[in-house]
Amino acid sequence: MDTLVQSVSSYSGAGILDLSGAIGPAGSSDTFAMYLFTNGAEKLFGGPEGLDAAMGLYQRSYDTILGLNITDIANTQNPPEVKDEFEDISDEPEIADAEEFYSDIEKAASFSFAEEKAKEAEFADMYAPSAANLYAISETEKENLSHDDYIARCHSNLNIFEGDTSSLRVPVGAGELPLLMEEILRVVSEGGSLEDALLGQIDKYGQNAVSDKTDLFWIDPESGEVLGAYKYERTTADGEWKTLFDDDSAVMTAADDLESFIRYAVFAISGDDPERVREFLEHLKNKQAYADYSRFILDRKPQEDINKIIELIKSNLAAAGIINGTLSGGGDERNGDKLTPEKELIELLENIGDSEKNSELDGED
Repeated sequence: MDTLVQSVSSYSGAGILDLSGAIGPAGSSDTFAMYLFTNGAEKLFGGPEGLDAAMGLYQRSYDTILGLNITDIANTQNPPEVKDEFEDISDEPEIADAEEFYSDIEKAASFSFAEEKAKEAEFADMYAPSAANLYAISETEKENLSHDDYIARCHSNLNIFEGDTSSLRVPVGAGELPLLMEEILRVVSEGGSLEDALLGQIDKYGQNAVSDKTDLFWIDPESGEVLGAYKYERTTADGEWKTLFDDDSAVMTAADDLESFIRYAVFAISGDDPERVREFLEHLKNKQAYADYSRFILDRKPQEDINKIIELIKSNLAAAGIINGTLSGGGDERNGDKLTPEKELIELLENIGDSEKNSELDGED
């Protein structure tokens, strides 16, 4: 820019000229050029006529406000190559918010993540892996799967689940699984069936709930088996699509937790230890506080929407009584005591045991 300033200031007595060159002779070949000259260039070449004679330029205009030097133009570097890698990250969620979310949960719960992980080992023999695992993508497949192949595989699974007429398609929102667990226990303890509880959950969202709003589970109401699971579909950047594998794992874990809960809450047998069952079901509920919610809170939605989802998860966990220091949910009042879901379960197991004993006595008679 020093050359530019000198060119204009050195010849301030004359007007600044704009001499534009178009197609014209230059040596033995036709060329195209356009130059913006200062009054300094005019004096250097002896005026516009001299420039025409020297360089074969014939297009010119006057009274320009531009003052660029011919040397500046000749030495100008080419602009950098534009790459088509534009990515709008204005709506990308902030990782700090996710970290803060889990920190808030741990502060509000009366049990730690480490405690619940330890209980997973303690209750390992009670877990009932769901049939949904039959459709999981193996680790070997993940290494070689392309994005298109992955999407095709997911849609294929979805078509299989949707075609199963023996199951109910049950939507479960962000952080809502422990509430569904409590509702199943409540309905069954009051003489209802698993199907009654599941239909109530379906009615909350309607028959046409979609996976961009909730997780989806296909449950056989007769056996309690979770036959299929499909995660809430979040949006990711192209280079991040493999994080969807983590979402698959998260919803598969939820399917196992749900089937395990149904096994002991709905299909209890007399040989089950009521106290251990109570502790196991409490663990299945409590562990949802530390479930992987990345598919909900790291979606590429506007941050305002992500904040609403975070508050919804916290609200659902609080309503289930697993944060803010309360482990039991709501219930009815009987004889002045609050009937928690755990107490309902114990009564249910005891009733089942008494019923089987009475049947055995009737058989002996």
